[in-house]
Amino acid sequence: MFENQTIKLKVVGENSIHCAGCEGTVEFTLSHMPGVERVKADHKTQDIEFVLTSGETDLAKVKDGLEWNGYEVEVT
Repeated sequence: MFENQTIKLKVVGENSIHCAGCEGTVEFTLSHMPGVERVKADHKTQDIEFVLTSGETDLAKVKDGLEWNGYEVEVT
């Protein structure tokens, strides 16, 4: 569904991306998922942007990975 498209998520809920270190955690987590490229997290806007390049990882897996790190997200 989202393959080869830029996907934008917004962090919602109690936990937010507080700093550059948090951005790094999000970027590291997603960039190590197969088929996820060009990850960018922004603590000022609470936006996460990335590209899914294959069906190896889907949006549900991305959300699960972020949730494991304490971030609740929604598609924007």
